[in-house]
Amino acid sequence: MSHLSEGAHHAPTHGDEVVVRLRGHGRVLVIPFLAAMGLVGAAALWLPALPEPFPVLGAGAAVILGLVVCVRPYLRWVSTITTITESDIVVTSGILRRRHHRIGFDRIVDIAVHQNIGQSMAGSGDIELNSGMERPFVIRDVATVAKVRASLVELMRANSGRPTP
Repeated sequence: MSHLSEGAHHAPTHGDEVVVRLRGHGRVLVIPFLAAMGLVGAAALWLPALPEPFPVLGAGAAVILGLVVCVRPYLRWVSTITTITESDIVVTSGILRRRHHRIGFDRIVDIAVHQNIGQSMAGSGDIELNSGMERPFVIRDVATVAKVRASLVELMRANSGRPTP
């Protein structure tokens, strides 16, 4: 709990106090942003040189490609929120169809962190929560992953009744 106190929210959720709300690391938006800049640059260079009606068709294709390549990752990032309360973790995602995945600290038996090279350089990573019975519950691309993992271990121990070292 003490590790995440600076970003804590204090609005109750299902009777539990919210410890923190997390969003995925913002580095996932770098490639879509660069793709958008490249798409705008390419459209500005090539579309005026095309004969009619291709500039209009090309502009339409550029807008559709921009929506798929640039806007879709942003919407996925902005609509996925992880809420950590005193007794459980809830991952909410989706815009048109909301999905809620919940796991209680009393069910977690192991917390693992996985990082690829990009995540390792940015200090982010995926946190895998194992309950022993089901497939692992994964919180994807968490910023300051070491700090969040330490806080999750502390909350897990607090919910199991074991003393925190």
